[in-house]
Parts: sequence; structure tokens; C-alpha cells
Amino acid sequence: MSKAEGWPGAAPAPAHFAHLDSIRGLSALYVAACHAYLMYAGNLLQEPSAAARGLVMGTVWLSFGRLAVAVFMVLSGYCLMLPVVQSRARAPRPFAEFMSRRARRILPPYFAAVAVSIALIQMVPSLDDPSIGEWHKSFPAVSVGSIASHLSLVHNFFPAFQYSIDHPLWSIATEWQIYFLFPLLVGIGARYGEFRIVTASVMLTVLLMAWLQKLSPDFDPWPAQFVALFGFGMACATWNFPRDASAAPLDGRRWRTRGVVLLLAGVLSNLAFALTRQQIPDLLVGAGIGCAIVFLTDAMARGNRPLSLRVLERPSLVGLGRFSYSLYLMHAPVLALFYVLARRVGLGPVAIQVFILGLALPATVAFTYLFHLAFERPFLTPVRSAVRSATEMNQSVKSA
Repeated sequence: MSKAEGWPGAAPAPAHFAHLDSIRGLSALYVAACHAYLMYAGNLLQEPSAAARGLVMGTVWLSFGRLAVAVFMVLSGYCLMLPVVQSRARAPRPFAEFMSRRARRILPPYFAAVAVSIALIQMVPSLDDPSIGEWHKSFPAVSVGSIASHLSLVHNFFPAFQYSIDHPLWSIATEWQIYFLFPLLVGIGARYGEFRIVTASVMLTVLLMAWLQKLSPDFDPWPAQFVALFGFGMACATWNFPRDASAAPLDGRRWRTRGVVLLLAGVLSNLAFALTRQQIPDLLVGAGIGCAIVFLTDAMARGNRPLSLRVLERPSLVGLGRFSYSLYLMHAPVLALFYVLARRVGLGPVAIQVFILGLALPATVAFTYLFHLAFERPFLTPVRSAVRSATEMNQSVKSA
């Protein structure tokens, strides 16, 4: 990522934003913990053991995984917009080049996750056990329709295949489809101003909600609020990197306050709507994360070191973010294998919770790092080399 041009009142931004990696990594870890919890929670709530029920209720805060997907969408919009706002032309690459880069980044690990999940399902028949809570949404798993729809990234539009094979993969199809809106939103921002990216994405969200409601009121193939959150993430990047070099500096404290208020409202509304399919918590949490990113990026560029930024720049969290995509892709089948193992050795209700969250979850993180090394990192190296070359070229041009 090249250094920023025209950031008023601040030194150029560094080539890498470590705090974005950490936010992505923590979000992926939360999704994995959520699915680990949901594998056993429904069964153990009926246990006569007060200790078992108490442990389930004490960790119920792990059960709101879709909020993390909202965070991913904001991050995706923000990160994809950064190269646009940091360029002199503030124009996107040609669409074919943009989609080619996106395909190289996300499709090889995605296809590998589909293949590995199918192989595990075929080799371990006991994975098809209805008692494995959330994971069993992945069944019936293997059919011509499920494989074909996953390979073409349209499985989220087919109720029979939306969650098949590896149920978290529905959101990969959703994000892939949102990519097709990216050039449109960039063009709107370039012509009518950056805030129009937000209004346009909100209008698209409303239209999509109306269309999906008419298509099938009981089916949610494309959570339309994710379009608005993706667009908001794009706009946040433009606010960190304003077009006009003479623009007034950001008021970091105001952005921090907005982030805190929106995140708190998102948490409270999620509790209020826990048993419904309301999109309000997604929008509030996603918007809060967007505001927090604007605050953190601006603070970093100005050389400020708030506690939140120092925490997010810890190497362990940044490292987690580097393979968060692989963690998201593969955590569900690996956790299901551990659940099968726990049942097979006869663990009791309390022991199974401790085993899944205390041992299986860290082991899953370790396994997905190996998956990252095999199927994700080989496709990142050329991109990072290109980024370094572009940064060095910009520096040499400035010094010439």
C-alpha cells in the first residue's frame, strides 16, 4: 500500500495499517468462538447440571457471530478504497483487473476450503450428526448442486445449498457479489462527492431488501445491510484521505465518540433483538467500527498512540489478522471434528464446554494457520512485492 498523498496536517501514512489486521483477526476469532459455542449450547441448556447450564449462560456473549461479518464488510470496503483514495487520479483500476486481483486473493483458499471440507465429510461419517448444533446446518452437504453453486459462488441464493459443505462460506459469496458494485460506488463518489457513496449504498440496501422480501419473505440469501456497510467503509477511507489537501483536519475525539456510542448502541440493540432477524445491530456495530477505524488511522498518521491503537498493534494480534481469512474459512469443520472426538471419549456437559473452548478452539487456530501457509500465503507474496515496489517508486519520485 503506497503512502498517502495530501493528508492535511500530518505526515504521510505508513505502507501498512497494522490495526486493520488486528480488527480483522479478532473478528474472525470471535466468529470461530461463536460457532464453537453454538455447537453444544442448544443441547446443554437442557442439562440438569446447574454447573453446565451456568457455563453455557456465562458464555452466551459468544453467540452473536453475524456482527463480526458486519465488521468484515466495513473493513473490506475500507481496504479496497484505500488504493483509490491514495492515488492521484482517485480512480479505480479497470474492472477486469480489479476482479482479477480479488479472485487471486480470495478464490484459491476458498476453493481449497471447499475441497478440504468435502474430504473431511466423506472421511468422517460421524460429522453428519444432528446433535452438532450449528455445524449441522452444513448438511446435506455433498451433491452436484451444492458443489456447482459453491464453485460459482452463488450458493447463497439457493436455500438447499446456502449453508451446505461449510456453513460460514455463505458470506464469501455475499462479499464476492458486492464486489460488482464497487466500481459503481467509486464512480458515484468521484462525481458527486464522497458522502454520496453512503447514500447510494443505503439506497441500494433498501432496494435489495424490498426485492428480497418480494422474492421470498422466509429466505435471506443476501443480507442487504452489508451493502450499506461496505459503502460506509469505502466512505471512511475517503474521510481519512480527503481529496482536497487543504481540507480541515479530522476531529479525532469526535470520531472516537461516534464509534463508542454506535458500538454501545449496537451491543444493546443486539440484546434487544437477539431472537429476531433485525438488521439494526449489524448496521450500528458496523458503523461504529467504521468510525473507530477513522479515529485510529488518523491517530496513527499523526503520531498519536492511544491505548486502543497500542493494543491493536501488538504483534500477536497483527499476526492473527494475517491468516484470519483462513481461520474464517476452515474453523467450522475443524471444530466439528473436535466435537466428534469429545463425544467419542465420553466427556460430560461441563468438560465438553471446557474442551471445545479451551483446547479445540486454540488447536483450530493453529490448524488454520497451517492451512494459510499451504493455500493462502502463496497467493499473497506477489501482491506484497508489488506493494513494496509501488511504495519505493513513490518515494523515489518524491525525492527526484
